[in-house]
Amino acid sequence: INYIDTAPAYGSNNSETNLGKVLKEIKTRPLINTKVELVPEQLEDMVPEIQEDLQNSDDLLSLVK
Repeated sequence: INYIDTAPAYGSNNSETNLGKVLKEIKTRPLINTKVELVPEQLEDMVPEIQEDLQNSDDLLSLVK
């Protein structure tokens, strides 16, 4: 496996949390694709919203050192 598509919304954060646990156990580092969700009110200043979502995904995956 060299590519995994996930998102925080998949399984109420469980997808990224469980994926991080599994990847730590098998010591492999596939390319991971995640997503961000923006609502109309966030479109004026998207960058901080995207950065926050990416940080949350990093935290859930627990792979970044």
